[in-house]
Amino acid sequence: MMLIHGTSALIDAAVAVTLASSALFSVNPGEARSSILLSLVGTMAPFVLLAPSASLLVEKIHFPRIVVAITINAFRLLGLILMAMASSHSSSTRLAIFPLAFVMLTLSKCYVVAKTSALPQITTTANFPYFSSRLSMTTGILSVVAGSLFFSVNSVISESGTLFFAAGIATVAVVISIMSYRKIHQRYQLSDEYEVDCETSEADAMNANLSSRNRGRAIVSLFMYVSGIRFAVGAATVGIGLTFREDKFILGLCFLVAVVASYITNIVAVKLSRSRIALIVNYFFLGALCIAALWLLASSSSIFYIALSAVLGSLGAYSRVVYESRAAHIIPLEFSARILSRGEVWMQFSWVLGALCSVISYSSVFLGLLCFVGSVFSIRAYAATMTALSSRHSG
Repeated sequence: MMLIHGTSALIDAAVAVTLASSALFSVNPGEARSSILLSLVGTMAPFVLLAPSASLLVEKIHFPRIVVAITINAFRLLGLILMAMASSHSSSTRLAIFPLAFVMLTLSKCYVVAKTSALPQITTTANFPYFSSRLSMTTGILSVVAGSLFFSVNSVISESGTLFFAAGIATVAVVISIMSYRKIHQRYQLSDEYEVDCETSEADAMNANLSSRNRGRAIVSLFMYVSGIRFAVGAATVGIGLTFREDKFILGLCFLVAVVASYITNIVAVKLSRSRIALIVNYFFLGALCIAALWLLASSSSIFYIALSAVLGSLGAYSRVVYESRAAHIIPLEFSARILSRGEVWMQFSWVLGALCSVISYSSVFLGLLCFVGSVFSIRAYAATMTALSSRHSG
């Protein structure tokens, strides 16, 4: 799964570098805003149509969902090759890059849904958050390495050459993923029945007194908790990108700080989430986001953008572990793939909604307001989650 997820991160980095050079850095600010808005709307339009059926498709699949993740990566590899071919032709043909990029970004969101629904099949309830955090660490490292590599290659050779170079690396990764699947599938078949029995009894024991009504409330509140943070991350990603589009050093520094903060937090997130201070740590990060947002309301200094990037990097990593730790023990095993995939769709929408709001106005005041709203929303949602979990006998 690490290899499959790494392949996805590599393809994402190649598409991001292409879109950044074509839709952000090569045009004036007004056109950059229009390009990003078009990219977001064009990406989400097909995803809106696919999202309602995504969970239903997951339920109907009668083979390991890890195969779905590999298949999506194969289609994204094909899209990367088509983008490379389109960029090597005339200006009229190059316009095909953008609709292809929309398809690629849509498939990227579909991959996240498939990956989320696949994890309960290949890991235990106790190890689910740990395994997911390691996947996130893999994404962070590869995003920095691959993004830097592709950006450097793009500055030396043509855009099409960079895309062909990325497609070559992705091809090797996809082929290795397919070849390795037999061994993974054989081990999965031998251990799957045992793991399912253990997880079911563990979940039942931990939630024997949790009513179905409070379980439903807790799940919905968890989704809202992470969605508020995703909203702030989406707003900050686009807002910082547009604000510092002409200052690539600060833009790169914000990205690097966010990745490093996420990586460091992921190392200790699982242990912290299982400790007695888990609740305090969670509210500490949410409070830090409130403070960083208020700083942006008061000043547009670049240091506050960097601080916001660090907070969002850490909070994004820790909230993901908290969400998965809670969800793994609240959601019945037989419904985990269905509910987790629906939650992932919800969170993807939240990210894009924050990005769309940030495109409308990317001033420091508006960005700070969006992040503050997201943090307050998440604080209230997490409080509602804890209330639902503590009311085990009611409902």
